[in-house]
Amino acid sequence: MMSRLRYALSGPMQRSITYNPMQLPHGAWSAGGTLVSLTGTFRDIPELEDLAMGNSFQSSKIQAVLDWCGPINFSSMDEQFTVSSLGKANHYAADSAESKLFGESIALIPEDVKKADPETSITPDDPPFFIQHGTLDTQVPSQQSVEFATKLEQVLGKDNVSLELIQGADHADAMFSTTENVNKVLDFLDKTIGTSR
Repeated sequence: MMSRLRYALSGPMQRSITYNPMQLPHGAWSAGGTLVSLTGTFRDIPELEDLAMGNSFQSSKIQAVLDWCGPINFSSMDEQFTVSSLGKANHYAADSAESKLFGESIALIPEDVKKADPETSITPDDPPFFIQHGTLDTQVPSQQSVEFATKLEQVLGKDNVSLELIQGADHADAMFSTTENVNKVLDFLDKTIGTSR
């Protein structure tokens, strides 16, 4: 993952579009939110950087992370849904999306699952995070974002972590796409990297 990010930053993208690599945010929904959170916290881990893939001169550091509804700690999702009763507590099942990602039930490989958790590698030089989650999400418990934001704040400080729970919103709900909410995203980008509009 990090080698692909370095590739994108090293030249091919720069030739096709004009952008400043020092103003690069990374944002995505759901499983993509997991991946962008990983790119924010998993930098400078040699076995994940895989410099042999090329572009070793290029930093994989991004300047901001935008995570919408991303699952973070796969091992706690069933417990959270059991408490909230909003979704199915079936993430330990062998046919769950999380288990398919690892190739077997995540219940059988807790150490591997922990290694894929963005919370385990938070450092003070991580970029600012913008996190939003619907309070009625039936796919990913909103508690995932609450706990992640809390852990980020403990290391990065409250000024570098923005968490908003969208009241009444389900997973990837249209409420995230309102003009008001888009402006919140742009305000965050203006604050963290400048010139988002």
